Amino acid sequence: MAVGMMNITETVNSLRKGVVACMLGILCSSCSTSNTEAKMKLEELIQKLDAANPWTTEKVETALESKLIETVSTKTFVSYMMGQHLYEEGLIIEEVELRLRIGTNKMIRLIVDLSDSASCFTLDRVKEIFPDNPLSGPGGYTLAGVTYYRTKRSWGQFSFGFNDRRPNCLASIILIPEGEE
Repeated sequence: MAVGMMNITETVNSLRKGVVACMLGILCSSCSTSNTEAKMKLEELIQKLDAANPWTTEKVETALESKLIETVSTKTFVSYMMGQHLYEEGLIIEEVELRLRIGTNKMIRLIVDLSDSASCFTLDRVKEIFPDNPLSGPGGYTLAGVTYYRTKRSWGQFSFGFNDRRPNCLASIILIPEGEE
């Protein structure tokens, strides 16, 4: 029964991502940077996201060099998404989700999912980005088969996810502000 539930959950997640990607493809067809290669490497992307604190849609768009589209609005948060975006050296962002609290515009979390077809960015390479602030982990494993490594920052933490399909390759980057863990 648990295996069946995992398959249903994976199917629902895949469908959700597919629908969002389709919506973003339609909505972003006129976005100037949506299908062009930006000149940014993994280290630069992480440094730009780190420096964008406090995060707003505008600062995140500047860091990502792409437009975010509002997709969900509830009583407590607004969610913005970005579809696939190609960067230099095979860095391909599959999807971005930014959640901001209603009223305060305080970020709840920012999730950057990398494409399985992207170049492989190893754990050692991620560790080199933060030589003075080592990664802890592995710590945490999700139903989706992702193991996380974390590093503390003055504003909260970065989490770097590596999934079972490509265990030595970075799959996601998550920014979690202090108090939102």
